Amino acid sequence: LNYAINEILNKKEQTHTSKQNRLLILISVIALISLVLFFIYKKRKANRQQALIEELSEKEEKVLVLEQKVNETFDEILQMAKANHPQFWQRFQEVYSHFPEKLLKLNPDLKSSELAFLAYLFLGFNTKEIADYTFKTSGTIKNYRSSIRKKLGLSPEENLSSWLQNYINIDNSNK
Repeated sequence: LNYAINEILNKKEQTHTSKQNRLLILISVIALISLVLFFIYKKRKANRQQALIEELSEKEEKVLVLEQKVNETFDEILQMAKANHPQFWQRFQEVYSHFPEKLLKLNPDLKSSELAFLAYLFLGFNTKEIADYTFKTSGTIKNYRSSIRKKLGLSPEENLSSWLQNYINIDNSNK
């Protein structure tokens, strides 16, 4: 009888140990799979971050190239303005195509010479510089300012250059 009971207890213990071993193996496999999945996730995340960094670097390079082109174009237009080059107004319109469009919306009667004068102001030239570059007197330039101020409906107290910068840049950014 003792033998039979010991046999039954041994079998139960072996079954119990076997179940524990299977449970331990199952937990180990789950832990191993979780660990592998975690490393796969981390690797993919690192790859995505690396791809984003590379994409950002490429975009930064493109921005630098574009900034350089803009600076070169701006310098070209400044040199043309200073030299009173006959192609200045045409080149200015190519680069700042929104400029005449915006101003002509305010007053379609603006002449191309007045628009070219406004282009000088937009580029930051003062009255004396514009007079020097265009071979006109300061008085003529002041008359231009006054005439244009009237055509645009600006008061004499408003700074035409500041108003022009704000109008063109703010209005253009809303586009």
